[in-house]
Amino acid sequence: MRLRELKEHFTLTLRQQGILLVSVLIVLELIFVSSLYLLLNQAEREARREQRSKEILGQTNTLIQTVYDGAEDFKQYAINNRDPVYLEKYERAVSRMREILRYLKDEGQGDPEVSRVLANVDDGIEEGIRTFTDIKKIFETRSMLEAFQYGTRRRAEYQPRFDRLTHEMLALVEDQKKLVDKIPAAQQAQRNQFKGVLLLGVVANVLFALFMAVVYTKRITSRLEILVDNTTRMKTGQTLNRPLTGKDEIAQLDADFHDMAYALDREKALLKASEARVRAIVDEMPVGLVTFSRDGRIDFMNPAAQTIF
Repeated sequence: MRLRELKEHFTLTLRQQGILLVSVLIVLELIFVSSLYLLLNQAEREARREQRSKEILGQTNTLIQTVYDGAEDFKQYAINNRDPVYLEKYERAVSRMREILRYLKDEGQGDPEVSRVLANVDDGIEEGIRTFTDIKKIFETRSMLEAFQYGTRRRAEYQPRFDRLTHEMLALVEDQKKLVDKIPAAQQAQRNQFKGVLLLGVVANVLFALFMAVVYTKRITSRLEILVDNTTRMKTGQTLNRPLTGKDEIAQLDADFHDMAYALDREKALLKASEARVRAIVDEMPVGLVTFSRDGRIDFMNPAAQTIF
């Protein structure tokens, strides 16, 4: 009994049920759209990651080439008796190296390993620039022989660092190549996942909408069928079905119908009791009472009239 009372207490009206149904569908749609939004964001992040890796790969290759070009320009500057043309090329190469490094550092901020490698590369290049600057000063102030001897010694000192620098830059290039090679497969997996979520969401929404429509319609039609059956029962004088539970419009209509049927039964009972009282009075009358139809036939005779005739 307690469970039935709770069920009746929390029964919703048809309007509330319709609002609840639409709300559930809206929530499902929001979940579906949110899932698609998250997948799209993930795909955009992968696309940006691919672009960043390609940029780092391209700029690192450019940096390697610029380092070699700068070293070659400085070598030609020394060999060609301090030719200012090669010195200008070398200085442009140095400026380009620093520009590329600034760009790479900005792009690699989100990756600790890339940032570490670029920091080492930056230190190595700056050390090389300082070495070449010292050699350049010797070329400008000393004899050619002394300058070449000094340059050969400083180059030998810097060579291990230059080799490590080259190795780290090539390793960075290889790592970025691997990332770029992996990204198409990851993007394809994301596209497949996106398609799967899209198909699943559409199917789930359609099935849920059909399920809710069937359940909602069946619930309403079954209760309406009880109302229709009650009208037939009332017409034929049969006992009505039990009142519908709940507080929705159909339950209220059924309750009103039961009240109306109860009132009619009561009026019928009162009418029968009144007829019985009138018949008793007529039957006990000491005088005869006869009623005739329009065509002159006798419709009714009380007992007193029957004794007369």
